[in-house]
Amino acid sequence: MNNSKLLFRVDGGPEIGMGHVMRCLRLAKEIADIHPCEIVFVTTTPEHLKPLLQNYIPDATLKNFANDDFSSILDFYNQYKPLVIISDINLHSRIDDYLRFVENVPYHVNIHEMHFHHFYFGLVVFASILPIKPNCKCESMAQYLKGSKYLLVDSRLTSLDKPDFKSSDKLNLLITFGGADPERISEKVLSILKDVNLDKSLVDIKLVMGPANPRRAEIKSIAAEIESVQIIDSQLDLFNLIKSSDIVITNGGTTVYETIAASRPTWVIPQNEFEQKVGQLLMSKKTILGLGMESLKAELLDKLPEIRINADNVIDKGKKLIDGKGTARLAKKIITALDSIISK
Repeated sequence: MNNSKLLFRVDGGPEIGMGHVMRCLRLAKEIADIHPCEIVFVTTTPEHLKPLLQNYIPDATLKNFANDDFSSILDFYNQYKPLVIISDINLHSRIDDYLRFVENVPYHVNIHEMHFHHFYFGLVVFASILPIKPNCKCESMAQYLKGSKYLLVDSRLTSLDKPDFKSSDKLNLLITFGGADPERISEKVLSILKDVNLDKSLVDIKLVMGPANPRRAEIKSIAAEIESVQIIDSQLDLFNLIKSSDIVITNGGTTVYETIAASRPTWVIPQNEFEQKVGQLLMSKKTILGLGMESLKAELLDKLPEIRINADNVIDKGKKLIDGKGTARLAKKIITALDSIISK
């Protein structure tokens, strides 16, 4: 009987997006591909996680707590007795109760950015390029991992060749704002594209509607009026779309790290204050093409021929910052800890 029990606690949906779900799925797959283990995903949003889980880790178990019963979830932890818990949710006011409950779990991993300073035990990961200082060693027994080395992206993307911008072929522009797009950026960008009226002979545009986007009909209606735009519906995996793209427009979440790792010049439109800070830092390091909605038309869409000429510089700086191996590094840390627990 397999006693290597790992539990992932994560939610996703229209209001909070799907980025946390996606990086947990990638991490779980990376672990499962190397180390035989029993994996269970605990969620309050099963309708958004189930189809993705079947695609990434079909052997994993999905435990449904759709009524968001905090006590019942902790009761399940107690019954299941995982050796490792990997948490990627914002616990808000429940954080103190959660800490008291899980501090005796053999190995706890927190990868939610909002709780970097709360956990004084286990492994604490800050999967962002933003600078952050760990707690003083006298205050904490946790091990901290942070920075670009631990960005949780699809490791396959690092093997992609950069686009051939010397070719005269038309550009492939990919637009993706996550699984939910709660700030309705897709519609705003489509409105700009409608005004610009890009020549279809120069560019093909694919816009991805994530699986948790509640405004699918509205987006399709706007896109139908723009000749160069094709709607791509509910992708379980962005790898092939990124592979076939030359330039990407996305938000400041995990996808921008992935497109940089994949050598795709990227324009960032942040959804919130956190993503704005990420975008500003990436811009200061000259690893993205530009930032924000206001200058999208003038600085990107109207200058696509110039982007061809200058893209290599952005790509090279981006690859130096993000090597795309963070998921594999974290998986190795967790597997090492798991082996140590089992051997005791």
